Amino acid sequence: MKQMGILGIVLVFAVVALLPATAGAETFSISQNIEVRARVAATHTIILDDDDTILEISSNTTEEAVPRVFRNLIAKESVLPLTDEIYAQYRKLVPEGTGRAGLLYKYYQFPIFSYQQKSHFTALISLH
Repeated sequence: MKQMGILGIVLVFAVVALLPATAGAETFSISQNIEVRARVAATHTIILDDDDTILEISSNTTEEAVPRVFRNLIAKESVLPLTDEIYAQYRKLVPEGTGRAGLLYKYYQFPIFSYQQKSHFTALISLH
């Protein structure tokens, strides 16, 4: 019996908690125009593989910018310095003045399937 009383009290509190709290509450609204302006820094991104070969070059601008270099993926822990060798590779793929926004270069490596057929040949040797 005591459990039923406790259950009843819990049930009453649950129902009261679920009732809308609009009795006696005032509602109001505020409208205001907010203008947000931001400038995204010009960025060129180079992603390298483990052999320092450029896999991808992307950009968010047509402006010239010092490229940021990453190993395998864009992540804080994969940042690399821009070396002269990497910059030379970059300039071969994206000559100065040809930048644009978007994906500038993507290296696709396709597996090479080879089919080798065994060939038989007969050599005719003549002895004189």
